[in-house]
Amino acid sequence: MAKFSKKPGSHQLREKSLIDAAEAVFLEKGYEDATFTDLAVKSNYNKRTIYLYFESKDDIFAAVTYRLLDKIEEAVVNAIDKNKSGLENIENIAWAYYRFFEAHPKYFGLLWILEHRFFVPAKEKEYSPNILRSFEKRKIVINMISQIFEKGIVDGSIKISEDPKIVLPVLWSQTLGVLQVISRTSEYLASELQIQHKALFELHMKLVRKVLSGQ
Repeated sequence: MAKFSKKPGSHQLREKSLIDAAEAVFLEKGYEDATFTDLAVKSNYNKRTIYLYFESKDDIFAAVTYRLLDKIEEAVVNAIDKNKSGLENIENIAWAYYRFFEAHPKYFGLLWILEHRFFVPAKEKEYSPNILRSFEKRKIVINMISQIFEKGIVDGSIKISEDPKIVLPVLWSQTLGVLQVISRTSEYLASELQIQHKALFELHMKLVRKVLSGQ
């Protein structure tokens, strides 16, 4: 097993190597089947050492998904063009999600587990720092999308008669649902239904534009 180093920055390097190993284990085995023993083998650290950094499997999973959310935030920021309308930027963000998960399909499974386990924090429950960080990171991305949506209403590119507070989460949950279908069944869609997943997403986005533009 690996030994501790007292060099400056060694703590951060160890933590990063543990998160790298955990990501590989979760991607390979999924959340339910992954164990601290798997992580110890993958990282070359013993379980006692791992527990010095992460208090539970949920804790280290949150550290892994925090990095995933950080990458998604970067993709969303890069997709936003201040010279375009709110509707165009909502579309840009949705396509940024599509391209991200097209390039990294296994990551969508991790995101879905995160949404399932830590969708809304329970007030009476205490969470580890990593889980709390993942909550906050997710809120950052959600708030950015909400701000762009509000900009679209102000600039007139988004024209809806329903309550925007209802419309946005409905459409966004539908978008994530389509991405989930693509991530889980793209081979089936292609082989059995002769449908390419990009065509599926293009139609979804066409319908979103129709609803938001009031056409």
